Amino acid sequence: MSTAEIFEELYKMEFGWGTLSAETIHGWVGLTIDAAAYKRITGMDYQAVTEPKSDPVEVELPKQEGTTSTYVR
Repeated sequence: MSTAEIFEELYKMEFGWGTLSAETIHGWVGLTIDAAAYKRITGMDYQAVTEPKSDPVEVELPKQEGTTSTYVR
């Protein structure tokens, strides 16, 4: 499996379409794919967003003890 194919599988996993699972990945995996791979995976053309469609929303996260990473989608 090439690096590009692995990245595509990771991207598919993000959407629940891939064959990899969180149990098979250890550590942080940064993911960058090109527009062609995005189209192969999603079936849609990639469109870069240059301006937000709405104003940003401020979110106050609850205070946590210790150090953690937070992923907000």
